[in-house]
Order: sequence, then C-alpha cells, then structure tokens
Amino acid sequence: MDRVLHKGRFLHLIDRDGWEFVTRPNAVGIVIVVAIAEGKLVLVEQYRRSAACQVIGLPAGLIDTASDPSQQETASAAAIRELEEETGYTASSVTEVARGPISPGATDEVMTIFVADGVTKKGKQKLDGDEDIKVHTIDLAELPRWLKAREREGRMIDLKLFMGLSFVQPCVGR
Repeated sequence: MDRVLHKGRFLHLIDRDGWEFVTRPNAVGIVIVVAIAEGKLVLVEQYRRSAACQVIGLPAGLIDTASDPSQQETASAAAIRELEEETGYTASSVTEVARGPISPGATDEVMTIFVADGVTKKGKQKLDGDEDIKVHTIDLAELPRWLKAREREGRMIDLKLFMGLSFVQPCVGR
C-alpha cells in the first residue's frame, strides 16, 4: 500500500513497502525526441534548478493527464507537441524506439524515446511562462567536440542525449 509522505506542487514523495520514491501525479510519462533537421541535431539548453546549472539535452516533456480518458494525449502526439513548443521545429511523424523507467530507484516515471521524421522549422517556440529554452542545431560530426566545449564552459549534458542518439548514429564518441 502506498503512503504519501509529502505532496509538492509537481511531485509527491511516496513510501511503498518501506521504499521511498517520487511520482508526478499530473503526467502519465515523459517523451524524448531525437530530431535531425538538414543533417543537424536539434538540442535544447535550459537552466535546471535541481542541477543548479544550464543543461543541454534533447527536446523533451511530459505527457499530461486528461480528466477524460478518451481525451488522453498519446505519447507520439506529446512528442511532436513538445518538439514544436520547445524548439519551433515540427515533424511529419515520430517513431517510438525505446520505452522504460528513467530512474527506477528514485521515481516511477516512464520515458519514451522517439526519432522524428520529416523535421522542418515551423515557427517560433511556444514556451511556458517559466521556461527559458535556447535551441541549438549542431552538425552530428561536430557534436562530440561541441559538447566538450559546453562542458568546459560549465554546462552539463543530459545523458539521455546519448541514449537517444544511439538510435540514429551507431557510435557517438565523446
């Protein structure tokens, strides 16, 4: 039986049989999007309070819950929506390439990785009021060097970036 230890605005701390973990009550999952436009990988950079620094990663976001199950957003629709909102790029379609727990010792969240097809610039970002996201488009051949340079500048690289890239590029050296 689950026992709620704390309810925050976005996260709840749960005790299940003596194990504590975090759950996000207003989402049914996380989507990550690997999008390549004209040979360049679309990346996002934003300040993450939990890491206390700028973090570079793939476009990503939550699959929001719907009060009416028949209106529930699909993971693929969420992936395209998040790509458009965070970057201004869109995709003609997305293909699910992996799904699983993101950090099973700490949270019950499940992540789905998509590879986007037919990626084109659609317009401006549509950010939430509290979001400040910088978009980078980086040539895949330059990516390892570019990421190392960003790390030297004090940014962190979200490791899910490498996981996502493994589905479009066999080996990404660092």
